Amino acid sequence: MGSIILLKILKEYPLIKGLIIVVLFLYILPSQASTEITPNKGMIFSHHSEALIKTFETKSFKITDGWLYKWGDPDINHNIWNLNNSKWKPLKFPGWAPERGKNKILWMKVKLPDLNPKDPCIYLDPTEQSFEAYLDNELIYKFGEINAPKKANSLGYPWHIIPLEKNYHGKSLYLRIYSEQNLIGVYGNIVLASHADIIKDLIRADLFRIILGSFFILVGLFCLITFARS
Repeated sequence: MGSIILLKILKEYPLIKGLIIVVLFLYILPSQASTEITPNKGMIFSHHSEALIKTFETKSFKITDGWLYKWGDPDINHNIWNLNNSKWKPLKFPGWAPERGKNKILWMKVKLPDLNPKDPCIYLDPTEQSFEAYLDNELIYKFGEINAPKKANSLGYPWHIIPLEKNYHGKSLYLRIYSEQNLIGVYGNIVLASHADIIKDLIRADLFRIILGSFFILVGLFCLITFARS
């Protein structure tokens, strides 16, 4: 019944039909360009990250240099803090850490830049998979469980906003990442910016989807009103 009403409305109101076609075309076009796959690396850059970098060129810092990585926990006590000079290797970022083998835990670290954004935060693209974030040796963020069963470990791929203390300058950000999947690490970019700027940009990045959703809600309401009057 609903499809019959919709077809009737589209037939009687060609303008609505034309608007739907245009909106669908505009939706498909940016969605095809919203991800970029780097050959031979499988790296995916989300459109959120690209929007962040483009919007925050003068207000934020894209953390790409100075990354180090290390496979596995160093010992049963996870005493990573006393092993700062042990077998850390340079990591080209964005990118996947090489020589994984059978390791399920990856450590990444970087010294944070000396910037002064208001309410400083780290924007982190989706990770594969669970992870903990540390500022030096203090746990500041957690997503999922380390060493969890595979089903419990599959939590989806949301982006993350990690608040930082104001005296973060000179400290290092550590990421302890756990994955039973084929990939392990961060899919895209890691950005330092103010909380307000990150939220504003995420809204801008999804503005088209918001408009699109609102449009179809209005079309649905129009169909219901038309059906109620017929």
